[in-house]
Amino acid sequence: MARYQLSKPIVATEAGSWSAGSPPYPPTSAEEQARYVPQLHARALAAGLTMVCWFQYDDVAGADNPARGLIDRDLAPKPALTTYRLTARLLAGARPETPCRETGAAGEVYWFRRGDERLAVAWTNDGTLATLAVRAGAVERTRSQGGATLVARDASDGQADGVTHVPYGPEPVFVRLVEPGR
Repeated sequence: MARYQLSKPIVATEAGSWSAGSPPYPPTSAEEQARYVPQLHARALAAGLTMVCWFQYDDVAGADNPARGLIDRDLAPKPALTTYRLTARLLAGARPETPCRETGAAGEVYWFRRGDERLAVAWTNDGTLATLAVRAGAVERTRSQGGATLVARDASDGQADGVTHVPYGPEPVFVRLVEPGR
């Protein structure tokens, strides 16, 4: 589009994951579906998409329909719905930094700005645990599943060096700078 001087919004009209499936769909779980929510939205935001539509809102009955919804057939919320709401709230108004993806990090780490705030979404893809070194006096780390928020401070690793270390793993975490580095 850039080659033809076109600037149009790009929208993903059907994106999502299922919480259970039988062949031909690979096996999965409600936890894996919930993990995918912030991954999808961080990647889409980093790529400059204007909007992403989760497909679909509710599970439907049928032999060939995996459990794609954010709510089940009885209209009860699944973990992915809670994660979806949290992700929407924490990434509302965020714009990708340039560069957005932190190279060299384990898994995927995406950096965004919302006004004067700097925030990241981080996760590993291979099940390992990793640590994000952030030049900041303090950061908030919010788990994507359950939404528990902890504050990590510089020197929590025993060194007062202006760097706060934030653990992350397969469950995406949101990292917001509380006391930006100097």
